[in-house]
Amino acid sequence: MGLPVVQTSAQTSSNTNASSVVITKPTGLAVGDLMVAFVGFMHTGSSGQSVSTPSGWISLQQVNENRVVFAAYYKVADSADVAASNFTFSFSTTVDQSGGSILRIDNFVSSNIIGTSEVDSETSPAD
Repeated sequence: MGLPVVQTSAQTSSNTNASSVVITKPTGLAVGDLMVAFVGFMHTGSSGQSVSTPSGWISLQQVNENRVVFAAYYKVADSADVAASNFTFSFSTTVDQSGGSILRIDNFVSSNIIGTSEVDSETSPAD
């Protein structure tokens, strides 16, 4: 077995006044591939908003700073994922701007998918 490799990715951005972001399935997704999703949004409303963890995905990290939210998830693809055309990540509020991406990775070790994660940010709604 080789090293884990990002084979393909899919992304979307600049959704305005949305309560979710829809990311197209990465090309070539096969049962057993690792998917890593990154989702973020900015909103000018109340603080404390979040991204809801979709069914079957495992949350790695979620950060909310100054109404800028970033979340990361992973999932090992199954037959339903391969048959799907896209994946939806929902927000707890309607947001001003959002975006997301999914990486398709193969050759990963399933017993040690992702051990730790960290998000460092210095953001504000004006950035």
